[in-house]
Amino acid sequence: MRAGLGEGRERLQALLQARAPVSWAVVVLLATVHLLLAWALQEASGGGYRWYEPLPAPVLHALGAVQREALEPPERWRLLASALLHHDLVHLGLNLLALRVLGRLAEALFGAGGLGTLLLLGAVGAGLAAALEGGLGVGASGAALALLGALLAGCARRSALRRLAVRMGVLLVAVLCGGLVYNHLLAETVGLEVGNAAHGGGALVGALLGLLLPLRVGERAGGVRRALAALLLLLALGTAAVLGVEGARALAARLGGGDAGGTGAPAGGAPRSPLEELAMRALAGGAAVERWLEPVGVRLAVPAGWQELERGAHAVVLGPAGAPLRLQIVRVPLEGLGYPYAVPEVLLEHLQREHPDLVAAPLVRGRVAGRPAVRLETAYSDRGLAMQEIHHLLRLEQAVLHLRLWGRRPLPGLLEQQLLAALRVER
Repeated sequence: MRAGLGEGRERLQALLQARAPVSWAVVVLLATVHLLLAWALQEASGGGYRWYEPLPAPVLHALGAVQREALEPPERWRLLASALLHHDLVHLGLNLLALRVLGRLAEALFGAGGLGTLLLLGAVGAGLAAALEGGLGVGASGAALALLGALLAGCARRSALRRLAVRMGVLLVAVLCGGLVYNHLLAETVGLEVGNAAHGGGALVGALLGLLLPLRVGERAGGVRRALAALLLLLALGTAAVLGVEGARALAARLGGGDAGGTGAPAGGAPRSPLEELAMRALAGGAAVERWLEPVGVRLAVPAGWQELERGAHAVVLGPAGAPLRLQIVRVPLEGLGYPYAVPEVLLEHLQREHPDLVAAPLVRGRVAGRPAVRLETAYSDRGLAMQEIHHLLRLEQAVLHLRLWGRRPLPGLLEQQLLAALRVER
C-alpha cells in the first residue's frame, strides 16, 4: 500500500514537470483579449479612456457580460463569452494566476482533453449560475473554481492523492467563504461584488466532472470511462461552437451595423430606427466617462456623446446632444408612499390622470444595481406623439430611485440594458 502511495505521488510529480500547454494557452488567450479590447477602446475614445483603466460596464455588457437575459435563446452566447472578459488588470491578473496554478495541476491529473472539458463546461456552468443570480458578471473565476472542484473530487478518488484533496477542499471553502465575507463587508465600499453564484456553479460542475473523467495517476481508465471522457469533450466543444457562432452573429449585428451578411439590418431582419442607430454608435464608441451624479447618489458610465442636460436638487437629466432621447434619474422620498413596491402603482395613477391616452405594460419585478426594482413601460396611444417611456424604480434607503428613459418609439432595448449595466448605486 505504501509503495502504491509513493508511486502515485511520483507519477504526479513527473507529470507536473511537463509544460502544460493548454493552461498556458488559456492564460495567453485571456490576457490578449483584455489588452486588445483595452487598446481598441483607448483608440476609439480619442484619449478619454486609458488602456490600464477598468473597462466600462456598458462595453462589457455589449461584448458578452452575463445577466439574467443570458437565459433566453438569443443571448445564450453570454454564458461562455463572459468568461473571456475581465473588469480590470487586477481582476485579470488574479484569474490568470489561479488558472495557471490550478490548470497545471488539472492538466497533469486529467490530461489536455480533460482540462479543456473542465474549462469549457465549467465556464458555461458558472455563467448559468451567474445569470440565475442576476446582475452583471464577467471573468474566468468560475472556470478556475471548476478546476478546483475537479481537483478535489479527482484527488479524493485515489488514496495516494488524499492529502492533496484535503488541501483543495480547504482552498475551495476559503474562496467561497471569502467571497461571501467580502460581499458583506467590502463590496459597497469598493463598488464591486464577487460572483459567488458563478464560483459555486463552476465548482459544482467541476466536482461532477472530476468524478467522471479518467485520471492519469494511480488508475487505468477502462473503456467506458474513456468513452465518457470523449463524449464530454465533444459536448464541451460542441457547446463552445454553438455559443461562439451565436455570439459572433450577435456582435456582428450590434457593432457592425448589420447582420453577418452585411444587409444593414439586425439579426432579426428588421431595419433599425434612428434611435437604435444612435445607441449602436454610442455603444461602439465605448462608454469612457464614468460620472458620479451627486444629487441622486449614483455612479453611471455615460455613453460617448452624452451630456448632462439638466441638474436639480434631487434629479439629473442626461442625453445625447441634438437627439430626442433622455434619461432622467430622480430621488423621491418614501414619505407617505409606504412600501417601495407601491410606488409604481402611484406613479401609474398619476400618469394616467395627466395623460388619458396613456397605454401601460404590466409591471415587471427584478433587480437593478443589485437591488429589488420594478419596471414599468408606458407609451402614448396617439400615433402623432409616438412617445415611449421606460421606468425603473428601486429602493435606496428611505427613498425611491426613479430611472426614466424616454424618447420617440421604439426605444432601443439594448440602450436600456446598457444604462442599467452601467448603474452603480451608492449609499
